[in-house]
Amino acid sequence: MPTTRDDHRPRRLPAALCAGAISVAAALSAAGLSTLFPGTGAAQAPPAADYFNVTADRSSLRSINGETVLELIRNVVVIHGDVTLNADHGLSYTVLRLTTLDGNVRVVQREMTMTGAEGEYRQNEDLAILRRNVRIVDPGWVITCDEARFSRRTGQAWLIGNVV
Repeated sequence: MPTTRDDHRPRRLPAALCAGAISVAAALSAAGLSTLFPGTGAAQAPPAADYFNVTADRSSLRSINGETVLELIRNVVVIHGDVTLNADHGLSYTVLRLTTLDGNVRVVQREMTMTGAEGEYRQNEDLAILRRNVRIVDPGWVITCDEARFSRRTGQAWLIGNVV
């Protein structure tokens, strides 16, 4: 993960960390930063309820509004307990515990799948939000809407705008 020095110039990670799927926790550690994410992305037992991990084909650190942000590029996967989110691109705000996602965003929990053009995952609230062309598929029904909010804690979804 790139980070910034006192002179605000980006610092690159070793090339070995950038190849293949990168675990955010491993990248943070390699960059000499502390991690808010348990786990390293290595093969593990099924995730515990509080397990949180983010991976992508490529990542880099950026500074946005004074906060160090991990930019996630291609094949972004966010796992929190039994919920998996996928996207083409993302930004992970480690202090805020917020990951914004765009491009082919998908949220899967058990048999329910939600898709949309963009979204975000709020780790503190266990809340996935999808926007633009949202489609929800669960056994026995399909719903489309402008925005969906899905609570990992309760399994409930709130649908907003043009619900069909």
